Amino acid sequence: MIERLAPLVSNRSSTTMMFYVLPATLTLGLTLDAVFNHPEGRRPSEDAWLLVGVITLLWPITLPCILLSQYKNHQVKRQKAQEEESDQYAIT
Repeated sequence: MIERLAPLVSNRSSTTMMFYVLPATLTLGLTLDAVFNHPEGRRPSEDAWLLVGVITLLWPITLPCILLSQYKNHQVKRQKAQEEESDQYAIT
């Protein structure tokens, strides 16, 4: 009986692990991108690396916040571009 369940358990655990690892990897990538593309251009301190680790481990909370922030920034940039485009047509 246990031998028949072994493939199901291992397959289920790998699927569960995939649902944790993929979003955690996405969070880590977004966080590292923010750290290395910082406007000041200086090397990250030890505190920054600790923060990257905490953000990655707490991805169920931080990932939605990061994505929402990036979406809002994208919307603001898009709205500004549309306003500039409409101002160009209004002037000429």
